[in-house]
Amino acid sequence: MKIVFIIKMITISDPLGIMILSSVLKKSGHDTDLVCFKTDNVFEKLKELKPDIVAYSITTGNHKEYIELNKKIKKELKVYSIFGGPHPTFYPEMINEEGVDAICRGEGEEAFLDFIKRYKKDKNYEKTKNFWVKKGSRIYKNCLRKPIHDLDSLPFPDREMIYKKDNLLKDLKIKRFITSRGCPFKCTYCFNRQYNQLYSTVKGKLVRQRSVNNVIEEIKYVKENFPLGVVKFVDDTFNMNKTWLFDFCDKYKKEINLPFICNIRADLMTDEVAEKLKSANCILVYMGIETGDEKIRKEILERNMSNEQIINACKIIKEKGIKLTSQNMLGLPGEDLDYSFKTISLNSLCKPDLPGFSIFQPYPGTVLSTYSIENNYFDGDFDKLGSSYLSTTVLNYSDFDKRRLENLYKLSIIAVKFPIFHPIIKQLIKFPKNKLYDFVYFVSYGWSQWKIYSIIFGSKLETIKSIRKFSDYLFKT
Repeated sequence: MKIVFIIKMITISDPLGIMILSSVLKKSGHDTDLVCFKTDNVFEKLKELKPDIVAYSITTGNHKEYIELNKKIKKELKVYSIFGGPHPTFYPEMINEEGVDAICRGEGEEAFLDFIKRYKKDKNYEKTKNFWVKKGSRIYKNCLRKPIHDLDSLPFPDREMIYKKDNLLKDLKIKRFITSRGCPFKCTYCFNRQYNQLYSTVKGKLVRQRSVNNVIEEIKYVKENFPLGVVKFVDDTFNMNKTWLFDFCDKYKKEINLPFICNIRADLMTDEVAEKLKSANCILVYMGIETGDEKIRKEILERNMSNEQIINACKIIKEKGIKLTSQNMLGLPGEDLDYSFKTISLNSLCKPDLPGFSIFQPYPGTVLSTYSIENNYFDGDFDKLGSSYLSTTVLNYSDFDKRRLENLYKLSIIAVKFPIFHPIIKQLIKFPKNKLYDFVYFVSYGWSQWKIYSIIFGSKLETIKSIRKFSDYLFKT
C-alpha cells in the first residue's frame, strides 16, 4: 500500500517518529512518501502520489491546522486518514472530528503495521489494538497492545525520505538520534507520566533502552551515508542508567568519537558521570531547572530535587568544560512575578551558556493540566493552545500579569546574564509589549545561539547553515 505522511514543514530537527514508522512500513513491503504542506502544493502532490492512506503525527497546538487541512483533502481525494502522536494519544475524542477516519494511541510501529495489513484485506481493521476507528455510525475504541520490548528489533529511521526533500537538513552536520523509550520519573507537566498511566492496563516494560552496539551501528550507518559532524541524543534523560551510559561512553569514544549533545537530569549528575561524558566528547548538555522555587518544583511539578543539587550539577558540568543550556518554565499555575524572578535568579547562579525559557502550557493528559483546570487557572479549552509554547499563556491571568509575563520572557536572557538589572527589568515589563523587547530577545537569543553553535560546529559556515535553517522554521511558522 501507499502511505503518505503529511507534515507542515521540515525543520532543523529530524522527525524521528515518522522516520521510524516509514522504515517499519518499507521493511514490510509498503511504499511511503512525504508531503510538506507549507512548501508543497499538497493537492497536486497527492494526486501525483495517489496514496491509499494519509498519515499525520500531531501535537496539541497544531492539531486544528492539521484537522482543517485533512477536511479539505478528504473533499478532493479518496483517501483514508490516520492521526497519531501526542494529541490523539491523550485527547482521543478528536476521532469525532469531521474527516478523521482513525487515530492511533501510544506506540505506533506494530499497531500501524497491523492496521494496514488488516485494512488492505478489509478484515477487522476496526478492531486493531491502539486504534480508535470510525466505521459507519460506530466508533471502535480498542485497548492498547504491549509496548515494544526489544527496541533493537526496529529498523533505523528512514532518513532518506526526509533528506531527499530537504538538502539543507541533509547537509547539516548535526543529526538526531534516540536510544531509549519511557521515563521512570513523574513530572506533572510531562506526557511521560500519563503515558505510563495509559499503559498501566497492559503488561510490559515501559522504560526500555537500545543496546549500546545497536546505537553505535546506527551512528556508523549515518556517518557513512550522510554528512555527520555532531551527534544529538534526544532522550529525555541520557544519564538515566549509569551502567549503560558508562558502557556507551567507552565504546562511543573508541568507535565514533564525534562531539555529541544530550539531555541530563541534575539529581543524577555526579563528578564521575560528567567525567565519562567529557571523555566521550560530550560538548553540550541540556538540563531542566524548570523553576527556581523548591516548593513549586517538589510539590507542584513533582521534581524532587533541591536548588543545591541543581547548582552543584551545573558546577560539575562547567568544571569539566561541557557547555550548558538550561530549560525553564515561566507562568506556572499560581506563580506570581516573585516566583518567576526566583527562576531567573537561580539561572544566574547556575551560569548556563544559554538560559532557555518557555511559557507553561497545560497540554491535555498531563497532571498539571488537570491541576490548572481544577484550580480555575485554565478553562479546559485545548483549542486555545497555539503551536508555540514559547511566548504566550492561555492561563487565566489578568491582562496586566500576562503582559508582564510575556515581556519577562522576552527579557529573560538579559535578566539571567545581568542580575544587576533585575530592579529595572521589573519596571520595564509593566510597559505594553513592543518591538524593542522583541528586538532585545532576538539579539540576546541569537547571540547565545551563535556562541553555542560555534562551539558545536567549530565552523562559521556550519553555524550559519544551522541558524539559517532554524530561522526558516521560525519565520515560516
